[in-house]
Amino acid sequence: MVGGNDAIRSSNIASTNGSHGLQFNGTLRGIYQANISKSNTLSGFDFTLGSNYSIASGNISYSNGLRGIEIDSQSNWVNAIGNTVYMNQEVGITLFQSASCNLVGNQALGNGVGAVSDKVGILIRDNSTGLSSNNRLIGNNASDDGLGGATQAIGIKHEAAASGTILLGNKSTGNTSSQVNIAGGLPNRVSEGQGYVSEATGTTSITSGNTSVVVTHGLSFTPSVDEIQLTIGNVPTNAVGEVYVDTFTSTQFTIHCRNNPGASGLTLGWQVRQYP
Repeated sequence: MVGGNDAIRSSNIASTNGSHGLQFNGTLRGIYQANISKSNTLSGFDFTLGSNYSIASGNISYSNGLRGIEIDSQSNWVNAIGNTVYMNQEVGITLFQSASCNLVGNQALGNGVGAVSDKVGILIRDNSTGLSSNNRLIGNNASDDGLGGATQAIGIKHEAAASGTILLGNKSTGNTSSQVNIAGGLPNRVSEGQGYVSEATGTTSITSGNTSVVVTHGLSFTPSVDEIQLTIGNVPTNAVGEVYVDTFTSTQFTIHCRNNPGASGLTLGWQVRQYP
């Protein structure tokens, strides 16, 4: 454990410790650079209790008892850049009760090898005593590479009350349950991510004798009415009246018209896009 400010830990190997491999505890402006942390009882690298303005860059963390990198307990404005975390018992990288952190270009691969509930590459946690907020995940790879069998259930998980997150250009593939799991607290922006479907288009029709059709959208989020656009593609036999959308779920939404369109049916194009 390291107290005091402006500490630098570079080119070390932290192995088989009974706690964290390397920990900044209330350390301002601490730097972990080019270290290896492996087979420790808790996490490989830990920022805790207000270790603000700190950096983890170019480190490797694997086979630890909990997490590869842990940023928690109001450790704000932390940058984790270009680290590799793999085969940890629980989560690759976790943000907990911390704000305005940047996770950029990290590799979180094949974590969750233990008998635990959170088998996640990158986890943005929430907690009533201190919510994770305004964090940015950019260009990370939270995939399961399949070496030794797939173990990582979820690539990127965003818990319900965390807020203000930006997810941009991340990759999440090969995970056993879902690639990106947003339980709630919808991030401000999710885009350009492999494994996360943020927009979709299609065509459908309300057939003669009916006044609605259910659309399966294939998106990674539950859309809202302001994110859906409809285009009418024909002049129906009967005047259909108002056309509207409701019943939004994680897999479907329903398009209605007031009146039966008649023999021609009502042809519709739809487009959904998640906006910032």
